[in-house]
Formats: sequence, C-alpha cells, structure tokens
Amino acid sequence: MKILHVVDMISQQRGGGSAKVPYQLGEAQARLGHKVTIYASDFHAEDQLPPKGVELKKFHCALNLLGGVRITPSMVFADFSQFDIVHLHNYRTLVNIIAANKGRPYIVQALGSCLPINGLTIPLHNFIWRNLILKRASALIAIAEMEIGQYVAEGADSKRISLIPAGIKCNEFNRRPARVKDGKKRVLFLGRFHEDKSPVLLAKAIKILNRNDVILLMAGYDDGCEKTMRRQIKELGIEDKVDYIGARYGKDKADTYAMADIYIMPSRREVFGLTLLEALACGTPVIATDRCGVASLLPPECGLVVPFDEYALAKAINEALDKDIASSYREYRIKWAKQYDWSKIAPKIIEVYRKVLGT
Repeated sequence: MKILHVVDMISQQRGGGSAKVPYQLGEAQARLGHKVTIYASDFHAEDQLPPKGVELKKFHCALNLLGGVRITPSMVFADFSQFDIVHLHNYRTLVNIIAANKGRPYIVQALGSCLPINGLTIPLHNFIWRNLILKRASALIAIAEMEIGQYVAEGADSKRISLIPAGIKCNEFNRRPARVKDGKKRVLFLGRFHEDKSPVLLAKAIKILNRNDVILLMAGYDDGCEKTMRRQIKELGIEDKVDYIGARYGKDKADTYAMADIYIMPSRREVFGLTLLEALACGTPVIATDRCGVASLLPPECGLVVPFDEYALAKAINEALDKDIASSYREYRIKWAKQYDWSKIAPKIIEVYRKVLGT
C-alpha cells in the first residue's frame, strides 16, 4: 500500500506528540512492507532526518503566524495522485486543507486538536474545517474516548470513528533505574512549558508537600509559559527544590525517566498522554490528573490518578514517595506499556485504511 502522512510540523524536538505519531507510525508501517511518505513543513525541521524506510518531503514554511498557523504554499503543487490513502494529522491546519482537496481518500487523526472554538470566526470555521475536512473524511481515528465526543460535537458521523490509541517505541525506553543514591526523591515533569501542561500546578503541589527530601526536575522547553512558571516558582519560595535540566531527547530522555522516583503529568487538558506511556516503559510509576485521556486506563500498579487540584496532587505525591512505589511492580509497568508499542498499534491503523479502500 502507498501511504502518505501529512502533518504541518515534523520536528521531533519541537513538534510534540503530533509530530511523533506520524514519524513513528510511518516507520512502523514501512517495517510492515508498505511504501510510506511524509509531507510536512520544514518549520524547525531543516535538519530533521526521515524515519527509517520512509521518504520525508519537507515543504518550505513561508510564514508562521501567531497561534501556530503555518503557511506552506508549495505543497499545493505536490503530487498526491500516487498514493492509495492519505493520513491527515491534527485538524485545523492549512496543509490539511490542501491534502483534503487533492481527490484522494483520506482519514483524519486529530491527536487532541479537535476542540471547540469561540468568537466571530465560527461561521468561517464551520465552512472550512467541518465541511472541507471533517465531514468529507473517509474515516476518523480517535486516540481516546474523550476524542470521540469531540469529533461528534464537530459534526462527524460516529460510525466513521475508530478508537485506536497512539503508540510509542518501547525499546527506546526500557532503561534500568539510574537513581542517584543521595537520600533525595526526584519528581519529574517532562514536556512543553505550556499552560495546558500546567507545570505551575505541580510547583504548587511541591510547595504544599513541604518535604526537604524532594527535588522537582523540570525537563522541557518554553512553549509560552516558562517565564510565568519561573516567576511563580520564585514567588512560591521553592527555587531550591527545583532543578531545571533542559529539554531531553533520545537516550537522555529515557535516562531522565529512569532516574526519577515518579513522573507527573499535571495537565489541565490532555487527550492522550504519550509521556505517561514513555515513563511506564522505563518502569517509572506515574501520577496524572483526571484530565488526561490515558489516565482512566491506568491500573493501580502503574500509578495514581487525581483531580486537577494542587492539594490532591500533593497528597498523591506524598503517598507515592512514602510507599516507595518506584521499587514495586517495575516489570509490570514495562509489560503494561508494551501493549502500546507501534508494532501492535500500526496494524490496527492499516486495517482502517483497508476498510476505506475496500481491500
């Protein structure tokens, strides 16, 4: 099968989960014997190498507008006719408008971006996104239960929606614990410093926790709220408990998960939560808010789920550290995460393609 993935940002360092999914899914599909291509903008991706076995075609991003709207006009002239199926990633992107109107069957995987909008642009939004992309899609993939409702609220037919979680490359994260033996407990935040990720909520929980043996590791890069976050951490008076360790990628990322006693996802809005799976694949226990899609699937051996509240989060962290859950059920967590390996997820998506194509 000739498969085309379309995404507006493919940078594996700056694109987040919406860049990881087409990149890693494409590689997994190529291993299954399919001919896979990715069309993406070159925004933050000038030096990005292609996935193994996949052709990566980068189109010049002529303009990046406030709010992440990337204008890539040269993709209009790209060849789409050679592909059997086109897989659109994210929802409201200009590259999706281009791809959806090239006469090829396509599916949409919004990856958490199919959220309601408000304001004067609603009529235009309804015409462009709902009518030109969503309602004409041959199929839709939801990565969590909550995303099914988001699609339906946008006017999608629930019969065209398949529930298939996102995946990870488990072999990259199966690391042995590398915890520093200094009597300290390391609580990890890893991700973009963005208000939806709520690093400040975690900082408030650390303040409430008031434990001298706890260090908060902040691994990530600024996506709009780092300045505010650092100011609030200073105002909370916990600067001595916070260690800013920068963004982590590849082996460094896996090592960071492995050295933590517990990984925290304090998000206020997270349709899935790939980093939870990555931490679990390292054997590290997790705590997530109930705003995270994958949280409802977590067995107690993997970690705890709490309301979006700093006091509830502080209580859960204290309980997890006192019980030293990092030392228990490590192999169980690694095994549990393996059900989300791309080797198991990619064939399910291929079946969606086959259903669309009638093959």
